[in-house]
Amino acid sequence: MGFRRWIVCGGPLECTPDHVASTGGQKKSQEGGVTRRIKRRFQAGKSNAQLDNTGLTRSTKHFGSGESLSVPVTAAENLDLSADQSTIIRPVHSSILGEKYCFEVINSENNHCFGCSSAAERDRWIENLRRTVQPNKDNCERTEHSLSLWLTEAKALPPKRRYYCELHLDGTLFAKTTSRDVGKPTQQSSQAGDGGAGAAGLGPGGQIFWGELFELDNLPPVTKITLHLFRDEDPKKKRHSRDESFYYPLGNVTLPLADIQGRAFQEKWYPIIPFKPPGSGNSKDQLGPQASLRIKARFQNLRVLPIERFKEFAEYLTLNYVNMCGSLEPLLNVRDKEELAGALVHVLQSIGKAKDFLIDLGSAEVQRLGEKEALIFRENTLATKAIDEYMKLVGQKYLIDTLRDFIGQLYESAESCEVDPRKCPPSDLANNQKHLKDTCERVVQRITEMHSSFPVELNEIFSKWTDECEGQGRPEIGQRLISASLFLRFLCPAILSPSLFGLIQPYPDASTLRTLTLTAKVIQNLSNFTSFGEKEEYMLFMNGFLEQHWERMKEFLQMVSNPDSEPDMARFDGYVDLPLRLAVLHSLLVDIIGAMKQDTIDNLEPLPTILNQITDYLGPDAPRITVNSTEKSKPIYVPPKDLNKYSPHHNSMQQLPEPKQTPGTERPRRLVSRTRSVPSRTLASQKHLKRQTSSESLKIEQEQAKLQPQQPEISHPKTPNRLKPQHTPVPWIMDTEPGTGDQIPAQLEQISLLDKELSDLRLGVEQVTERELEMAKRLEDFIVQSQDQNAQLQAEVHELQSQLAMREEQLASATFRLGVIEEEREEDERKLTIAIAAAERMNVLEEQFAGLMNDVHQLRDTNSDNVKNTPYYGMGDQPQMNSN
Repeated sequence: MGFRRWIVCGGPLECTPDHVASTGGQKKSQEGGVTRRIKRRFQAGKSNAQLDNTGLTRSTKHFGSGESLSVPVTAAENLDLSADQSTIIRPVHSSILGEKYCFEVINSENNHCFGCSSAAERDRWIENLRRTVQPNKDNCERTEHSLSLWLTEAKALPPKRRYYCELHLDGTLFAKTTSRDVGKPTQQSSQAGDGGAGAAGLGPGGQIFWGELFELDNLPPVTKITLHLFRDEDPKKKRHSRDESFYYPLGNVTLPLADIQGRAFQEKWYPIIPFKPPGSGNSKDQLGPQASLRIKARFQNLRVLPIERFKEFAEYLTLNYVNMCGSLEPLLNVRDKEELAGALVHVLQSIGKAKDFLIDLGSAEVQRLGEKEALIFRENTLATKAIDEYMKLVGQKYLIDTLRDFIGQLYESAESCEVDPRKCPPSDLANNQKHLKDTCERVVQRITEMHSSFPVELNEIFSKWTDECEGQGRPEIGQRLISASLFLRFLCPAILSPSLFGLIQPYPDASTLRTLTLTAKVIQNLSNFTSFGEKEEYMLFMNGFLEQHWERMKEFLQMVSNPDSEPDMARFDGYVDLPLRLAVLHSLLVDIIGAMKQDTIDNLEPLPTILNQITDYLGPDAPRITVNSTEKSKPIYVPPKDLNKYSPHHNSMQQLPEPKQTPGTERPRRLVSRTRSVPSRTLASQKHLKRQTSSESLKIEQEQAKLQPQQPEISHPKTPNRLKPQHTPVPWIMDTEPGTGDQIPAQLEQISLLDKELSDLRLGVEQVTERELEMAKRLEDFIVQSQDQNAQLQAEVHELQSQLAMREEQLASATFRLGVIEEEREEDERKLTIAIAAAERMNVLEEQFAGLMNDVHQLRDTNSDNVKNTPYYGMGDQPQMNSN
């Protein structure tokens, strides 16, 4: 189990909190870490490389963290962590150092960063080192801080640039996004769904979609969460660039903690506050007033009590998890089912009941669906959500070994796998089909040949499912269970959304996303042993590929469900923090059950009472479940003395010391006198047999003793002198004194009467039994009749649902056609309006034309009159010209 280590001395690491790295012991300002980082970036930009006092090259790519060095595993074991109680051990996000599964050890002197091979190995090392610092961790109260943040997108950014964001908590860098190119300019920016920033309007810049999730646990107390937006350098110009603006953020967004605290996620558009570097007069990259980030976040503070407070709760879960899930299943929505299944799986994994839990849920899923095996693990049930969470927990290493290299190759590849003729040119269709076949061939080979890292826990669950289905005479259902859980709920979703399963950080681009979608579609059909139909006619060419690999898929499903394959597989070796997971489950159940009706809460007893007993330790302000006061309160668990000195996670301290007794100090036994009990046997050493006499006497005997005079007893000389038998009040000794013979007939008569009454009672019991049998038969007939009626009603319901779906489709079609008709009507109205306007214009023109014609006629008449009035001159009557 080797790992790499980054060691940074002589200064704080970029991901080191300021209050820890401070040598003066005082907490620095919130923006101090950002300012120092900017200065160090500015200094690093002036020199290509510089050496720190340890001789490690400081690179701007890793933000001054140093190059990776391979060291033996004993390096972490030799760390002296007991001297400094302020030591912090926490995971490091992969975006900081560019390496996955890293953790850092921070103390007042220096920082150490270690890189592990898997998340399970990292969690185990973190837990072991924390127990070195605090051996009694599980028996101490603590507060856990966690942040879940989706950075979805940005809008109204300057175009033709690359941008990325950094996430800072109290001025300390904890994570950053990948660098993305800005998209096309927006014609109209989106409106905030909750009335936040980002009003509608024309955006001067473009959009960026990140879609990246940051899950940060084991955080220190946080007072401020800030995201800084940076402009990334052009990789081609980075080496020779002297532009110092890359070292300064363009703006930042501060998230108010009060808005995002709680169990529910809060999504909102946040405006980016511009930041202008000192001495910068270039307004080319300045952000506009509409620049904003879309963020979905949740911040939680959870108090974790000592593990002894959860004793009764853990015992209840161990024994009643099936009944609890059955009672809560109909009352939960999808989000509550997902969170409850995740919390319950982690708790049961820690106490060794997770496999039994999944086996029971799978069997219940088969019984619930009956003949509808096609719906197995396709609905939003607790079983579906639990198998999702469990496979992510135990199968993370298998998923990484199987798909991470394949996904990385697809992200880097420029080949297109688009095979829909409507979305690609006909000339590229043949090449794209070949690329898709090659891609599916590679991923099938990776899945079917990766045996060494397949989880043993899943193999045991699958083998149990197979045995139960074969016992019921339905072996095909076992295969359906395995393929649905492994492919439908795990491998295919990981192919479709690799960033959500920790395979890669950035969200894929459109071409890569299309390739992943088609690949996941092919692998899902292969695991279901189904071909493509007319609904996806463009995928019919892949049916030959599917038929070719069906036998290979059957062998793989048989292998993962064969118990003899276990030695060649890997076992989950991660760590689950049981007190933390119990606290998460307790908080979740209190929120869920507390919102239910009182009758429902009463039916869930004793779970609400157990949860309230834990809530009592959280203080009066903690939310509680309303429980009826008539219920008897359970006794409070009192821990043994000196329990805080022992930890349940250390095998050498599993048992408490037994009290020592010195010789001669044993407590003497107290002699107990027998009263109204069976006479005790005499010891063999006693020679004389003494009859035990009762200390009580009957009133009748006392009255007879008063009436008879006391006379000395005289015994016969031939008989030994022994005492006469005394009257014994115990019921099992019969009185055999003389004079009792007269009472025997009366007793016999009484016994005969009792026998007669007993026979009558027996006759009555037989009659009642016959009536009960008759009622049971009637009830059975009624149940059968009810089941038949229920089946008929279900058939009618399904038929009505089918009709409803058909009517909904018809309604949707009619609505669509109505919309088209409405658009045509609006177009006709527009044309009619234009035609009316044209007609009115034509009328005006005609009137004008008529007026012009009247003017023309008048002019003609005037001209004709003038011609008539003009005198006619002959040849000799021409007017003479004035020579002057």
